[in-house]
Amino acid sequence: MKVFVVALILTVCIGAKTGAIIGMTPEAVNSVLEDFLPQFSAQIQQGTFNDMHFPSVGKGSLTVDLDVYNLTIPVFNVDHKNSGVAFTSDRKIIFTLQDVTSTGNFNWKISRGNLVQKGSTTVSIEKATFTIELTMKNSLNLEIIVSKCEFKISKFKAILADNSGSGMINWVLEAVNAKLKDTLEIQISALVKNVINGYVTKVNGFTEIEIADGLVVSVKLTEIPEIDTEHLKIAIEGLVKLKGMTYEFTIPDPVDLSFTTSQALQITVSEYSLNSALFTFHISKMLSFSTSSFDIGLNTNNVKNIFPGIDEQYGKKNIDISCQTSKNPLISLDSQIVYSDVELACSMLVEEETDAVLVVSTCVKSKAKVFMEELVVKGEFEEIVVNEITLVSSELKNEPNLQGVKDLLNLSLKLGRKKINEAVFGKGITLPAEMSGFVDNLQISVNKGFITVEGSPKYPN
Repeated sequence: MKVFVVALILTVCIGAKTGAIIGMTPEAVNSVLEDFLPQFSAQIQQGTFNDMHFPSVGKGSLTVDLDVYNLTIPVFNVDHKNSGVAFTSDRKIIFTLQDVTSTGNFNWKISRGNLVQKGSTTVSIEKATFTIELTMKNSLNLEIIVSKCEFKISKFKAILADNSGSGMINWVLEAVNAKLKDTLEIQISALVKNVINGYVTKVNGFTEIEIADGLVVSVKLTEIPEIDTEHLKIAIEGLVKLKGMTYEFTIPDPVDLSFTTSQALQITVSEYSLNSALFTFHISKMLSFSTSSFDIGLNTNNVKNIFPGIDEQYGKKNIDISCQTSKNPLISLDSQIVYSDVELACSMLVEEETDAVLVVSTCVKSKAKVFMEELVVKGEFEEIVVNEITLVSSELKNEPNLQGVKDLLNLSLKLGRKKINEAVFGKGITLPAEMSGFVDNLQISVNKGFITVEGSPKYPN
């Protein structure tokens, strides 16, 4: 079920450091309620009603037995204008669905001695109310329980159309009307609770959410969730890692994250979470580039000023400079701008040679602006420069011109910035998959140490 409230509320377990905070108001849930109700109704309709037996209906010697079976209720209609959700200070989330109406059918059998009469009729629920309470336990090992699930019918009728032969069953149904209503309330309440428990059971087991192929974000709780009449606040670990793998992150601790309820939905993502993603990209060797992919066309002849004698040593051959992060990159955030320091190990390969003929270590500083595409935090380098370079090893006969190597790398970075943007920011940092299609009026702001995403939830089409 793609219910926004469930996807965000019911994420669980223990975490150590807070990398992200999810906050919402009751309006966040109310804004998706109208579009969700048809799906909720459809889930209830898939349930099965138990047969009902009413013995000795009537008075004195005039009594019959009534059996009701094959009950179906094809649709529940809910007046969303009078329905809604509320948060309470005793850790409850209460859904109230008002003015529920429905029309169903059932088969019946009247028995009195050897006399048996069978038929079918209509049941009309003219006005009813669903009340569903979810309670969040006050614990880091968060458990959501369905503390109340009640269906109450205030207007009800089960009767045949006025035609020949309907008198007996109408009289019998009128006699058991109250009991039939009470039994329906119990059975529908049980069906709804079963549906809600199915959702709760699934989400109570969440410890991570897949955000891309092979990448997950940890949603382990780091604080006891806060809930009052105005808002719900959930703090999670927010580490981005490779699916199915465990490793230690060598990244700075997160800053203290701010939280307000200025919008129906607010998600705050720290440098800590973003740096964990870069750390994961680094150890999985996703942060790399080579000059051959930039269509620069380097060969030993056009770089001989930088590498004296290389054309004589190897002849006219194509060359490729390949760079890979040698240490996990770190970023810092400040007012819509992301600054980063990246250490790269760059190797120069000559066509037909097995091993690198030159290896240098570089330090690259960059400046990137951050923007949002749908629910993916992306970026674009405005500046990316090699400002330090050190020779690691060389198979060249003559000493290389390191300043020339630096200039060549900077030229490659400048010419290849578009492809580097695609390599580093192409996938972006995807917000939890369960949010996809749920947010209108999306706003993103970069602050010192964290990114804030705000908006109004919507239900997906």
